[in-house]
Amino acid sequence: MVHEMGHNVMNNAYDSWPPHDCPSPHYINRTSGHYCGWTEGWANVFAILTNDDPNYCWPPSGTSCVDLDSDSSYTNCEPSWDCFPDGYQVEGHVAGAIWDIYDSSKDLCENFSAGYDEIWQILEDDQPDDFLEWRAEWNSHGWSSSVSRPIYQNVAYDSDTSSCCVDCGLFSDGATEPGNVCNACDTSNSLNSWTENNGASCNDQLWCNGKDYCLHGWCQDHEYSSSDPRCPDNNSWCDGEDYCNEQADKCDQRDEPECEDDGLFCNGEEFCDEDRDRCSSTGDPCPSNTTCNEQEDNCEDNDDDDDTDDDDDDN
Repeated sequence: MVHEMGHNVMNNAYDSWPPHDCPSPHYINRTSGHYCGWTEGWANVFAILTNDDPNYCWPPSGTSCVDLDSDSSYTNCEPSWDCFPDGYQVEGHVAGAIWDIYDSSKDLCENFSAGYDEIWQILEDDQPDDFLEWRAEWNSHGWSSSVSRPIYQNVAYDSDTSSCCVDCGLFSDGATEPGNVCNACDTSNSLNSWTENNGASCNDQLWCNGKDYCLHGWCQDHEYSSSDPRCPDNNSWCDGEDYCNEQADKCDQRDEPECEDDGLFCNGEEFCDEDRDRCSSTGDPCPSNTTCNEQEDNCEDNDDDDDTDDDDDDN
């Protein structure tokens, strides 16, 4: 009954009744026509606005109902609801969009509310033939562009198959998810969800794992890994541990062995012995015919120990 009153209200508001293209029968969740989507959508939303309840019910006694606050959302696209192409030709999508424009509750990613005045003003003053004209009139008044969110949420737009409606936004084929290039609109795969953009280049802002690629919707496939590091060990003991220095964006070494002076003169200088992977000493620093004096830290000439006196023979 209230639905039919909605038709009468539109008839009284318009100078003449909009063109008619409704098939028989027509359904709240199926494509009908761009005039029918608007006229029937208006009658449906008039009923739920009058009752202040998004549940649209059929007699007897409301035994069969549809919730136009949630059921008309893009999350119920195919097979439950027709969405693509031309979602604005589905009367339930039109009714759901206007309800979400009216109500103040947050739905999915939509929390826009305009109240009833703007909705009625367009109907009475602008008399649109379909919902696309209704939205164009909204824009011509200079009202909030946020109205697009409940419209996209309810797929009540010219939803051709060259774009995706995701997260209450409209994205052309090939466009990537805002803030995440690893998901993209791929109309050949889905018109109402992101498609994993596997293999695409991305950047996780880390140098040590090299070039980055998308995998399973995230930037998590890398040129280098723990099993194949960017800075592998060069097997030099004296260089210490080779590692990737993320702060400096370069390969670096740490924990190099410190072969400090052991305080002994006679074993020579200390050095890093790569052949033995240890610190060693060069050995006795003194040349032949000298003796290393540790106490004096010097090399001393060897004394002549021959005490034979050739001249002390007695005659």
